[in-house]
Amino acid sequence: MANYVVNRVICRKEILDRYLIDYNPFGDGRSIPRPYITFNRLFDAKSLDEYSEKYGVTIAYNWSFLWNELSNGLYEIKFYTRWEYPIRAILRALEVSHDTVWFACEENHIYVSKFYWSGGVKEDVLHIENDYYEWEEKNPLLFDTLEDGDDDVWYFLQGYKGIWKNWESHDGFKRYLDTSAINVERPAFFEKE
Repeated sequence: MANYVVNRVICRKEILDRYLIDYNPFGDGRSIPRPYITFNRLFDAKSLDEYSEKYGVTIAYNWSFLWNELSNGLYEIKFYTRWEYPIRAILRALEVSHDTVWFACEENHIYVSKFYWSGGVKEDVLHIENDYYEWEEKNPLLFDTLEDGDDDVWYFLQGYKGIWKNWESHDGFKRYLDTSAINVERPAFFEKE
């Protein structure tokens, strides 16, 4: 059963600073020394509680989160969410920043989603299940060396030559809305692979 969804967001520093870095995640007016990554500012929510009540799943802070600058000057943000894809935050982030790319993978590592903007939000998926598990067996200690908030699937993808396939949505990605990741129907084309 997938309890978590691992997320990796690639964006400009301006987007990180304006929408995701949050020095007052609890809405109590007190700044914290090390900011949280939240979705609050994407929706003008005053606190994590308000965001959760109005918009859904937040970052699973028990797994922490991290961000760093990449060699190309963009930033990557890594974190987990509990149970669900944070689809409302994904859609909003891509609406405000068309060059942001958001990757998500449920904990069982069946497939990876890549959400991006191309005249609207699009999702490409990469079926990794068996290849990932074979790779994981060859790299059994990698996960233990990673920082909290990170996942070894991102390192698997660096050398993987699989083919991304577009998974259309005509209803605003309702397949992810308020649905546990384990209950999201897989793309029909996976059956043909």
